[in-house]
Amino acid sequence: MLAKSNHADFVGNALLPDQEEYLEAGVDCVLTKPVREESVRKMLAVADERKRAHSSSGSIVPSTPTAPPDAT
Repeated sequence: MLAKSNHADFVGNALLPDQEEYLEAGVDCVLTKPVREESVRKMLAVADERKRAHSSSGSIVPSTPTAPPDAT
C-alpha cells in the first residue's frame, strides 16, 4: 500500500462552501489569501511531522482534514 502524500494547490475559490468541498475530497488543509508566512510554516511543520512519523513507524499516517492553521 502506498503512503499518503502531501499535496498543496493554490486555487481562486476561497468561499467557505468551496473549502469544505476540498476538505471532504481529501485535501489536508486550505490556506486562503492573503497567505500568511506563519500559516505556511505551520502547514509545512505538520507535513514534516507526518513524514517523520511514517518513516520511523513504517506505517501509513492517516490524514485528518483541518481548517486553515490561522483560522482560530
